Amino acid sequence: MRECPKCHIIVTAGMCCNHCGSDFVELTMDEALDHTRKRFMRRYVQGNNIGYVDRHMQYIFASYFGDSSLTMIHWINKNHLKYGREYDRFLIRPFNLADLLNLPWLFFNIIDSNFFHMRYDSYCPECDCKYIAGTHTAEKCQYNQMFLNILKDALNGDIVHTKKIYEVKALEDRKKRIPNAFTDLQPKWRFLHVLLDFSSVTVSVLTWTVILVYAFMPVIVFLLRKSDLYKRLFI
Repeated sequence: MRECPKCHIIVTAGMCCNHCGSDFVELTMDEALDHTRKRFMRRYVQGNNIGYVDRHMQYIFASYFGDSSLTMIHWINKNHLKYGREYDRFLIRPFNLADLLNLPWLFFNIIDSNFFHMRYDSYCPECDCKYIAGTHTAEKCQYNQMFLNILKDALNGDIVHTKKIYEVKALEDRKKRIPNAFTDLQPKWRFLHVLLDFSSVTVSVLTWTVILVYAFMPVIVFLLRKSDLYKRLFI
């Protein structure tokens, strides 16, 4: 088990972090558990707030719920942004350099964030969440409270003990045809999410290739002309 000393992302393989480039350090399972508990106690246990959703938290959510796609991470961040009377950031999914290799997702994140800030203009003190005016019901209030509890339990490890409770509640809500946070967090469309991420990266690579070729082709042609290779190759 390895960890990035800067991003605090825990992985099972690899030599360096894909986000910051730092070398991974070896970590035992006990050290990883102790590190996670300390981070939770230090940053997320204040009141009902779990704090800023950083890469470490995203990794924990993705590992437990079995879906590390950007679709899942974006959805978790979007629900998390509802909590609290005030906004702690503008973008639903915080920007990082890896987004430059996912241009379609970057643009969607910006557009979705704009719509989110325009629409979620009301606040419910019961569930401590923002909501779209005229759409907040008792079921949605309960949904928001359960969603936050699940995230907190996943972070501090209590999900091992509380999972059965959430599963029973999910079955009850399914019979009543009521939306359930635990059910929505299950990886139902994982293949489609992975396909969407792969398509996004492919489009981004092609876009950057065209941009780089268009930007540097005049320089390449100029250098070829200076070295007389242009006439040999193209004339």
